[in-house]
Amino acid sequence: MTGDKFYNDSLDDGYGGQPPIRFSMLETIGFTSVLDVGSGPCSLQKWLCDRGYTGHYEAVDIREDALTHCQCMTHTEIPNKQYDLVCLFGTKGYNENKNKELTREEYKQLLSLSYLRTTKYLVFSVIKKEYDSDRIMGYSVDDVFEIIRFPSLNVISINSEIEPSEHIFVCMKNEQST
Repeated sequence: MTGDKFYNDSLDDGYGGQPPIRFSMLETIGFTSVLDVGSGPCSLQKWLCDRGYTGHYEAVDIREDALTHCQCMTHTEIPNKQYDLVCLFGTKGYNENKNKELTREEYKQLLSLSYLRTTKYLVFSVIKKEYDSDRIMGYSVDDVFEIIRFPSLNVISINSEIEPSEHIFVCMKNEQST
């Protein structure tokens, strides 16, 4: 997925200039390190810093042009490290391959790797099924439960109201699995 295909420019974070209210789901959990997968230009980092966050933050995105706007350690692939929180807001929402099965499998692999990198929390959003199209990959809550069958991962909340087009999942990894 290239910037010219789905994003207007390197500062486009996919949120249309709206306040990132989806991030408010993080206010209920505690963490000291974050890996933001699909970070774009690090809107999450800015939001956290505006709320006094001083912990460790790293960003991952395939859009190298977007990463140039980040004020943190950046990666184009998920690093082999551990983080209290791994976030995936708005990742793999585009059906860029025009192959829904392949896009779903790629998302499952991305979530699997993210699950391996978290010690406490995995937080992610998906586009709701009713917004599914040739271009957009939509999921029902049941679809997501089929994808995230990971050992020792418990869904602690699902918010389908905060963002009209998204389901946001907050998951916790059991301590014995770390």
